[in-house]
Order: sequence, then structure tokens, then C-alpha cells
Amino acid sequence: MSDFGDLKSALSGRLIEPQDSEYERARRVWNGIIDRRPAAIARCATVGDVIACIETAWAGRLTVAIRGGGHNIAGNAVCDGGLVIDLSPMKQIVVDPPATGVYVNYLGGEGDQRVRDAYGPNLARLSEIKRRYDPENFFRMNQNIQPAAPENLTEARVPLLRADS
Repeated sequence: MSDFGDLKSALSGRLIEPQDSEYERARRVWNGIIDRRPAAIARCATVGDVIACIETAWAGRLTVAIRGGGHNIAGNAVCDGGLVIDLSPMKQIVVDPPATGVYVNYLGGEGDQRVRDAYGPNLARLSEIKRRYDPENFFRMNQNIQPAAPENLTEARVPLLRADS
């Protein structure tokens, strides 16, 4: 087992180890058949936390599992004896005014205008793709890009593939 003292002090988020009271709950994934016991679970709060985890795992030659929501049927979000890098607390939007862009990590109930702002000029093209391949909005969890109404967008005005892609 590795010593995670340096990682624990480097994290903004929480490092959960087997002796911690929340370890049993934190190591579980929705598929109850999966029963893996990582050496530690890092609940990352920042990009810096993720970098610290990767550096620690690399230096200690640890197996790494990346957890987003923990819903992979095979249980890939947890590992035995390694480090789980839990990204689930990182639900945020970061606005970068100098770049006039938005990092979309999670857009929830911020409203349609926030989604439009986040995707900017790409939203029309993405909406057309969504209309074409997912008109019923089955895959609505992708930051909920709504399918375009056929009368609002045409293939001639919004090409699916750009010459530079």
C-alpha cells in the first residue's frame, strides 16, 4: 500500500482511504456485483487535484481508475489496490474572458441561454446534427443540445462537416 500523505496535503478535494468512515460508500458503484477495494479515492475539486493524482499514481506505479458517474457496467470506475480519481465533484463552468470561451464540464439548470453562450457559433451545427440523428432527444444528457426544428435550420445553411474538421 502506498503512502498518500503528500497527495492528501496537495488536494483541494478529499482523499478517502480504507480507514475513513465514508470509504465503503465511496468505493461502491451502481453495479453491486463489482466489489473492488482501491488503496485511495481522490475526490478531485480542481484540475490541479487531477494533475496531483496522476503524478502520484505515476510515481508510485499505481493502477488508476477514473470515475465520472460510476455507471460503467463493467465497474471501470473503481480498481483494486490502486487510486480512484473521482471527477464527480467537478461539476462546474469556467468562463475564460480573455479567450471568450466557456469550459463546459457540467451544465445543469443554468438555462437555455447559458447553453447557447457555452456552445457559441457551434450550437447551430450541433443542433442540426442532433435533429438528424437524435430527433427524439434520447441522448439528452450531452449538455442538452436541443434538436433543431427543421424549419429553423437547413443543410445548406448549416453544414454538418466543415472543411477544417
